[in-house]
Amino acid sequence: MAGMESSKGQTTMVLIVLVIIIFAGLALFILSLTNTFSQDEYINLYAHNMLLSVLRADTGYTDANCKLVSDLISCAYFTPSYQCGGSGPQCLDLANSTINSHVRQFDLIRKNFLFLFIVEPEGFRTGTQIKMGDTRLDCDITEPGCPRKPRFVAEEKIQKASGGYPYILNVRLVISRR
Repeated sequence: MAGMESSKGQTTMVLIVLVIIIFAGLALFILSLTNTFSQDEYINLYAHNMLLSVLRADTGYTDANCKLVSDLISCAYFTPSYQCGGSGPQCLDLANSTINSHVRQFDLIRKNFLFLFIVEPEGFRTGTQIKMGDTRLDCDITEPGCPRKPRFVAEEKIQKASGGYPYILNVRLVISRR
């Protein structure tokens, strides 16, 4: 009888060890499938999320042309001298200060990166661009004097109507390490 109890105990121990090995192997398999983000992928994701956050931010004005930052950008592009709220600042000036203020709220950008917002039309060329931020980033990396650090670019489109015609504005955020 004593021999049976010891073999029963050994069988239970072997089963417990087998279950532990199976769970450890399963855990290692699952961990091997996880994809870690590199620093560059994280910064690229950060840039895209930051652009969306800034475009969707409320400016505090109730005027339809100046309510959100995206509205303010289209106002600054099509009617830069329009005064928000009737007697407030002009769209272009308010867009510049609002975007700078919102971007500087992101600690990672404020401390370690340069940024540039570029707004340009899609589908027609007027040669007009609005640039806000560090304009040194709007150059070919091979040009002398152009920052040679890696750049991360996030792009979004804003659809607006001006003069009864729909337009699409491309908004590009370029960030680069200092």
